[in-house]
Amino acid sequence: RISLAIARSLGGKGIEVTVGGSANVCLTRFSKYCKRFVQYPSPRKYPEQFLWWLRNHLKRNHYDVLFPVDDVPRLIISKNKTELSEFCKIPIPDFGTIMKARDKRRALEIALRHDIPCPKTFFVEDIDEVKDLSKKIDFPVVIKPREGSGAQGLMYAGNARELLSRYLAVHKHCELPLIQDLIPPGGPKYSFACLLDDASSPVAKFSQVAFRWIGGSTTFSLAIRDRFTVIIERLSMKLLKAMGWYGVAEVEWLIDPRDNKPKFLEVNPRFWSWVQLAVSSGVDFPYLLYRVALGEKVQPGVGGEIGMKFRGLFPGDILVLLGLGNKVKGDFSHFHNRKTIYAVLSKDDPKPAFISVMSFAISMMKSLMRGEIQHWFLQRSHGRNLG
Repeated sequence: RISLAIARSLGGKGIEVTVGGSANVCLTRFSKYCKRFVQYPSPRKYPEQFLWWLRNHLKRNHYDVLFPVDDVPRLIISKNKTELSEFCKIPIPDFGTIMKARDKRRALEIALRHDIPCPKTFFVEDIDEVKDLSKKIDFPVVIKPREGSGAQGLMYAGNARELLSRYLAVHKHCELPLIQDLIPPGGPKYSFACLLDDASSPVAKFSQVAFRWIGGSTTFSLAIRDRFTVIIERLSMKLLKAMGWYGVAEVEWLIDPRDNKPKFLEVNPRFWSWVQLAVSSGVDFPYLLYRVALGEKVQPGVGGEIGMKFRGLFPGDILVLLGLGNKVKGDFSHFHNRKTIYAVLSKDDPKPAFISVMSFAISMMKSLMRGEIQHWFLQRSHGRNLG
């Protein structure tokens, strides 16, 4: 749905959009704003083949700007940005800068050095330290992989025995994960999104508060400006400038009900799942990034219309209603409202919504036939494959 929002933004302004994907079925492919679809080798499975394909594709075709959306191709492209930039503009940071955000340990260390409030975090240098830590720390805690986004790979521990076993389980897939104080439920989850130019100066800013989510993917949120967003904006800009950021980023925060203060969670070093909310509220991040990439002087704008609502209705918000995401908050049944924006549903561009429903149904039926429906629901409860 991120690439769909980008295509609708740029295509709606008359910019010719080519969409690429490693799978044949891609929602954005069916948008009326997609001029052309190209399929490439899986960057996750075949990174070298993907890079070879991309290099040759850019040589043979004229593009003004390349927007890497997903994490894996974005990393590959950032490593080879100097070479690939010979063919078109690529408005992302270099690999080293991206890793300052993607690596949660490095991001937290930068935040702590700049007096940005974070949950109490333990950085493990050796696996043997965990046993000693289990005797000292207060529970519950969350075990976080150093890389990844949203809730992927997270495990929780309520006592020393759980910490030892679950830390090892996460460590098998991501070496030396973080151990972090688990902020109690009750506080709202805020996100600050921004676009910075090559001098790390703000071009566009936008804030939302999430009421419902599944895994790391927002399913219902509100464009907002309140006393928390003022603090969060200042702290987020401080952090991103310390990283030397360029391009778009999202900084996630959780209000700690124990002291009613925002605590830094992570930086999402790319476009975010609710980008359509910002676009529909008047902060058109994809188009602004396109202009910045081409070297245009873009005057910093205001934060957009307040009160716009965002819904990732199907299947995301439906799965939350079924109990697979966080507790249902906010009005679930209010569908028709000028201020309600949908991630995929659009009267102007209806085909992607139809494809989303069909793909969801086919995926569920296949899992039912294989007897894997519990695993299927578990995948989606961690924010995967949401429309």
